[in-house]
Amino acid sequence: MTEGLEKLVASVECVIDAHAHLPLGSLPHRYLERLAEIGVSHVVLLGLPDVRNIVAGIDLGEVEKEYKRTQGVIRRHVPRELWDVLRPESLYYITLELVEKYGPLCGFLEDEALVQSVLGIVESGLGISVFHAPNLDKKPENVIEDIEEAYRRGARGVKIISTLFMKSLDDPAVDAALEAAEQLDIPVVVHAGCDPGIWELPRYCRFGDPSRLEPLLARHREARVVIAHAGGYSAIAPGVFTAEALALLRRYPNVYADVSALNPVLVEMVARDAPRDKLLYGSDYPVVDRDPASFIQDVYKVLLFAGYSRRELRRFFHGNAEEVLGIGCE
Repeated sequence: MTEGLEKLVASVECVIDAHAHLPLGSLPHRYLERLAEIGVSHVVLLGLPDVRNIVAGIDLGEVEKEYKRTQGVIRRHVPRELWDVLRPESLYYITLELVEKYGPLCGFLEDEALVQSVLGIVESGLGISVFHAPNLDKKPENVIEDIEEAYRRGARGVKIISTLFMKSLDDPAVDAALEAAEQLDIPVVVHAGCDPGIWELPRYCRFGDPSRLEPLLARHREARVVIAHAGGYSAIAPGVFTAEALALLRRYPNVYADVSALNPVLVEMVARDAPRDKLLYGSDYPVVDRDPASFIQDVYKVLLFAGYSRRELRRFFHGNAEEVLGIGCE
């Protein structure tokens, strides 16, 4: 750990990464050791659902229609070097690549005991919590059963990622997931924003609009909900639903947000506008290919620039996560 990072961690006492994923490759333990080395005390590994069958049914013709419909907007607002990446064939390939990469990990992440035994958590000294990502293609009653079974196996939270299922966040399956989490008294992390691939196009990105959660939040006021990426996840439109996410933070006392996958400029904007007892640190590592040590330092600097006090920095880096996620640094 660098001297600067050591001082940072010492000043906030500890760091909880509230949004990370299991790394790909043959040495996942090295990834966890790296987090421990840079001062992370506890990490939340969020599950990913297996949606290969759903993606296999995507009609490339429909993707092409949506691209043609929005091509003018894309070319006005997106840098020219990204135009080829946003062509229908490229987006479709990225989508297939994404689900093929992460599909095999889905079952593994559901079992915390298995994760601990394989990754050697005791040896790394890093605390870990696994959040289960239910299959939102199931009937609501089956979604509840799925979450209850994952909880019995050791999952300590729920990850909702409706975009991959082509469902809005007011879907009955999402409602059922919030009901199950509320009854089990476990937190819910809700993906908000776009995703790589076809989900960068408006027709598909709209499934990540957190404002659609409003009627569900009104019914499930005891559910502890964290809006991932502060609603801003998008490569071509950073901050796409940040305003909607922040509105929910202000309106509901049980709603929080993490800053995972946001660039530092957007983190600063969110930090200035959001209630300071509502934001959590998260990296989205290693899905976002960015050095976690540099990200922690960058976020720390923008929070200081935004006027965060030492107490507020502590809440951001671990206190808010301890409260909403029910985990601690030790």
